[in-house]
Amino acid sequence: MSVSWKTAAFAAVGVAFLSAGAPLAGASGSLHGSIAVDTKINGNPRASWGATWNYPNQSAAENAALRECGGGSCQVIISWSDGCASVVGGDGETTVAGGVGATPAEAEQNAIANIKIKDPVLFTPQPATGSVAGTPGMTPHVIVTKCTG
Repeated sequence: MSVSWKTAAFAAVGVAFLSAGAPLAGASGSLHGSIAVDTKINGNPRASWGATWNYPNQSAAENAALRECGGGSCQVIISWSDGCASVVGGDGETTVAGGVGATPAEAEQNAIANIKIKDPVLFTPQPATGSVAGTPGMTPHVIVTKCTG
């Protein structure tokens, strides 16, 4: 089979157009994302974070998230494929947790559930004991939520 230079040129232009216009999945057919957070900046996890999505592989997504985060103490909190992810934290606290889901709301709900498991004393209301009133428990706040696709 032979292909003319015009056909080859048209095909190359078409591939270049598709590459610029839509995310390209990796060999597995999946799109990957990652969220990194620097939890050491004044105890405020919202001070520095990096999120990447629509990468062809997990390694590239994680490396890009760490670069985007920019802090010397950045660490990948969560990585995912084909869906959404969220990272939550508390005011002035260095505790953060991530969650994944099919929708942004589901990812956020899962991240909140995970931070309550990670630090149940800080993020769960404590009952009153004896004459001492219970503590209200900190409310986790969404730091970032991203979706592939």
